[in-house]
Amino acid sequence: MPESSIRLTPRPGGERRFRPGDDPGETVLVVSGPSEERELGRVRGDGSSIVLADGRLFRVSVRGLGAPRIEVARWDVPGPYLVCRRGEAGWTIERTPAGEALDACETLEQLTAVAIDSLEKR
Repeated sequence: MPESSIRLTPRPGGERRFRPGDDPGETVLVVSGPSEERELGRVRGDGSSIVLADGRLFRVSVRGLGAPRIEVARWDVPGPYLVCRRGEAGWTIERTPAGEALDACETLEQLTAVAIDSLEKR
């Protein structure tokens, strides 16, 4: 992944960074603390799914024809947590009410940015 494609904002409690995963093209988001590195989640190489460290699996799907958008939702419940739209300055990621209530939504947003990058490269 190009160095300039995605930026992470420093957070308290450790430095977040991306690293390659075990599968080709897979990207893993980790947080590094003073004594350990902990995985927060990963994105499949083709950008089609995201799995958080606790095992929650999300699908990343393109919707709409005239004004396409990307929705991030669970496989087992209806409705998206995030809706992404392309604008003049790039993609915007918006939380739905379900996304606002989701713990770890910030991590999901960061992984969604990687998924969008992967989808655009296809």
